[in-house]
Amino acid sequence: MKHFLVILLALCTIAAEPPVKPGLPRLAGPRGDSFLTIPNTKSGFERVLPKYELPAAAFPDTVEIVHLMNARPIRVRVQLQVNGKPLGEVWQQHLRKLFNAFDRDRDGSLNRFEADNVFSPKGLISLLNGVYYNGSIEGGKPFEELDRDRDNRVSFAEFAVSYDEATSDLVRFRQRTIESELGQSLTKELFRLLDSDQDGKLSKRELDRAETLLIALDANENEGLSPDEIQNRARPQLGRAVVTTMAANAPQPAVAKPDEQRLFVFQNELPASAKEQARKIYGTKFPIPDLPDFFAKINVSRDFSGHSAELKPRDGKLPPDCELRIGERGRVVLKVGNQLLDLSTATVQPEAQQRRLDRMVNETFPAGKQVVSDSEIGGPNMQFLRVVFDPADGNADGRLTREEYRQYLQLQQDTIDLALTATYATRRPNLFQLLDANGDNLLSVRELRTAWKQLIVLEPSGEFVTQAAMQPSASVRFAIATYEGEDYSRPINPFAVPGASKVSGPLWFQKMDRNGDRDVSRREFIGPREKFDEIDTDRDDLISIAEATAHDAKTRK
Repeated sequence: MKHFLVILLALCTIAAEPPVKPGLPRLAGPRGDSFLTIPNTKSGFERVLPKYELPAAAFPDTVEIVHLMNARPIRVRVQLQVNGKPLGEVWQQHLRKLFNAFDRDRDGSLNRFEADNVFSPKGLISLLNGVYYNGSIEGGKPFEELDRDRDNRVSFAEFAVSYDEATSDLVRFRQRTIESELGQSLTKELFRLLDSDQDGKLSKRELDRAETLLIALDANENEGLSPDEIQNRARPQLGRAVVTTMAANAPQPAVAKPDEQRLFVFQNELPASAKEQARKIYGTKFPIPDLPDFFAKINVSRDFSGHSAELKPRDGKLPPDCELRIGERGRVVLKVGNQLLDLSTATVQPEAQQRRLDRMVNETFPAGKQVVSDSEIGGPNMQFLRVVFDPADGNADGRLTREEYRQYLQLQQDTIDLALTATYATRRPNLFQLLDANGDNLLSVRELRTAWKQLIVLEPSGEFVTQAAMQPSASVRFAIATYEGEDYSRPINPFAVPGASKVSGPLWFQKMDRNGDRDVSRREFIGPREKFDEIDTDRDDLISIAEATAHDAKTRK
């Protein structure tokens, strides 16, 4: 009788609630069991456990990189940030955003009806993998499992801990294998052209004459040497039929076998394979350090404009065999001996997110309509909308507006955009890339003049440049997973000095520099010879950015 009165009182309380009116948020949902306590045969009512609190746990927002370089192993610990905040903090903020969106009565907890609308743990993992959630993904936890302290409400702490499994999908690792037959043939041909005595090595005398190549191979007379001009020089000028026959029958260049794995990118514990590989390469001389040699911060901006990268040595002092190069758009390069470790972030078009969301709305919401009811949704092409109708109907008035639907999908899209990728690869540069210091895919007069200086620092012997200078280097690129394929900022030449291609200098200099090699030659200069000589203070027949800037500063005084 006592139990009956309690239940009757609860039902009367529900009946006394005013009906939900259009335009108002649904306060609790249609079920009386959202409020009822659960009977217990022994004590009359089940005892409520102490209020559940979110346990403190280490969040996987760091990435470890081990590069087994020729000189020694290098270990870097990267802290991942999104919009300038640690990924773990951003994750917690997003979970709070999801919780508030599903807490329709705004009482700071989820009742049974509200909990029915949340993304299932497997559904959240699916979102992080770029798939919109339609509610049909299995794996949702029963209300009793979510309600850990058994107070018949789901707190934020209980809600957040149910998604612990999804954190492992926030950062995914992708390994790329990069081998280029074109790069091998380009190295072979350029090396042959520079090696005048054909002894298999390049001397300072031979490289000091590299500028003369420009005269013979610069077919379009733009004072720059392109890969095509080098390759075309090597090809015999034969008739079309003969070339076709030769191309069909010519042996294809062999693709070099990938080097043994020397780059390891991981979370948590150092993989045993890395330790074993280090022992094979170094023996006991250079074990992988227990603590990182360098600490890095990589910031991936969700608005695609604030990427940044930072790299610092562990004790604050750069080792003598290392060099740091800082570039624009979130790129930093560590040079150790004749090898590089390139850390960078991907930049995508600012409208990419908006474009993806617009496409989803237009493809799944009836064309030409701003509002639909449940009864108006029919046909297999409306299946997605039918399944998400109730969760998307934010004011629970039985009518779904296009704006409500967009807001619900925006919630999903914001979840999708949390996932990051770390794409890593080792690649062997070709000779053209090593000479192309600014990465513009063109060898300028200055780059050819400084060929010896650029290459000899990579050669262990220090006397001649051989093809041993082309040692594999590593790159790790961080991106928002959804838009990784739309990355338009990846440099043509990953071995260029970061930031070297940035346009700068006085406006007149930029306009005269028609080939974009960051120098103005006598041919490009518009003005009297005397003026050119006045600006060209080092008398190398090229006006550099520094000389142009200094001249302008002197003129203004």
